Amino acid sequence: MASALVGDFGAVMRLGVLGVLEDARIPCVSEPADESGILQRLDAGHPDVVVVDWDDRRYEAVAASVLARRPGVTVIACSSNRLVMRVVPGRRELDSYESTLSAQGLVEAVQAASAR
Repeated sequence: MASALVGDFGAVMRLGVLGVLEDARIPCVSEPADESGILQRLDAGHPDVVVVDWDDRRYEAVAASVLARRPGVTVIACSSNRLVMRVVPGRRELDSYESTLSAQGLVEAVQAASAR
């Protein structure tokens, strides 16, 4: 079963992401804002996916830190400003891609990460 670590988002977006994952019965962990918190929870929880805020100015640094620490983890960056998401598959066997942000698309991306 897939599991997800949810990074820092604004309150409404966080509730939306957590609600979508919960409705799909995907276990997830909410995360504090700082990068070290994400890395600590990454090591403790061993998730298949880390969901981060693409609109956060620290997005690239957080994503790079996650992938450096756990190359097999898929990073999904969600943007509430543009309603798109960027999926960077773990192990880099597949190319990263962008798609429209939707509940179904997010769930499918998380489930695909755990299927590898």
